[in-house]
This record gives sequence, structure tokens and C-alpha cells, in this order.
Amino acid sequence: MQPLDPLQNTYAATLAAKSFRIAMAMAAREDLEIRQFDVVNAFLNAKLEGEPVYCELPEGFKEPGSCLELKSAVYGMRDAPLLYKEFTSTLRKLALKPSTEEDCLFQNEQKTVTVVFYVDDYLVLYHHKNKSEARKTIDGLCVRYEIKEQKNSEWYLGVRIVRNRAARRLCLVHDIYIEKIAKRFNLTEGTAPSTPLPSIPLRKFQGNATKSEIKDFQERVGSILYTAIMI
Repeated sequence: MQPLDPLQNTYAATLAAKSFRIAMAMAAREDLEIRQFDVVNAFLNAKLEGEPVYCELPEGFKEPGSCLELKSAVYGMRDAPLLYKEFTSTLRKLALKPSTEEDCLFQNEQKTVTVVFYVDDYLVLYHHKNKSEARKTIDGLCVRYEIKEQKNSEWYLGVRIVRNRAARRLCLVHDIYIEKIAKRFNLTEGTAPSTPLPSIPLRKFQGNATKSEIKDFQERVGSILYTAIMI
């Protein structure tokens, strides 16, 4: 018997930002319903495979010479991405198939119901005339998992969704995140940088940046890239 590839248990696809934007564009243009759900204690639905995993008893339950054997994945474990395998298996049983371009976007055979998910948060998109088909998918997920529905699909992945259904317009806004980052790096006051860059020649820094300066620079760039990618 060949040894198991450790990547089989640790790989889990995540929804690409561009795929989320495309799904929202579809919803706006086709006037689709957007229903948002999350799976309660999602990782506990993924059963561990392979070698047994043991852990210490929690405080208040410790017994000398005793430990626990984990039966389900726990958030933070290397094998926690088994949740992806578990959830996609359920979607397939409900007759949904993954997109050839996006592992986290599933549709039924008629392509009238679309499920977009990121770990344990997912959206179900459908036209109101296909409500019965969408209901079958939602009910099937409710049978398998404990589901909590969000009343209004106004936030997803930290992005605010502003919708004008009458005009078939939908805007994705990252203002709260940007304001948070601006406050974090003390950028709420002062003038904005010139765009494009000013004509003054840039000069190479002759000194050595400290570790804290390097860390600060990396965090700023990373924060800017995140909002650039999402929106």
C-alpha cells in the first residue's frame, strides 16, 4: 500500500476574489436572490482520517495518565481543511457540480442554482422563478449541517454589499476595512500622495532599515494589496 500524500489532507481551495466579484455581477445583472448562510461549528463536521490524533484533557477534566483521541477536525489543525472535502462531497450528493474554473463555485445541472463558499460561509444564488430548486439545495444542506442564515446579505468576506435591485446595480465596498487600516497606520490626517508620482527623482535610501520598520512596511503593503485584490 502506498503512503498517503500529506497534501491530500492539507490542501483546501479557497474562493478567489475575482470569482466572488463575477458571482455578484451575475446576481446584479440577472436579478438573482442572494441568500447567505454559515455552518455552525463547521470543522467538527470533518472526520479525521489516517493516523490517530491525541490531545490533553481540557482544564477541569484532567485525569492522570489519560488523554483524548480526536475524532473530528479542530480549527488550526493541519488536517482541518478536510472540511473542504466534506462540504464539497455534500454538494455533489445534492447534484451540484464544481465550475471548471473555480473549485468553490458549484451549480446544478440546469445552472439555475449557484453555491459560492469560503470555508464555512456560503451564498446561494438563484432567480425567484427557480425558488423550488434552490429550496431543495438549502434543505439538503440543512439536513446535513446545523445552518444559520444571515438575515441580509450585506457583508461577505469583509466586503460590504450595496445593492439597488430596481436598477440592477450592485457595489462592493471596502470602506470599513480601509478606514480601519488608515487608523492603524495613522493615515487619517494629512495630504494624499501625488498620483502619478511627482517629478522629483527618487533617491536610494543609504541607511539600514530596522526590523520594526521592515515589519511596518510589509504590513502596509500587505494591507493595501488585500483591498486591491478583493475590490
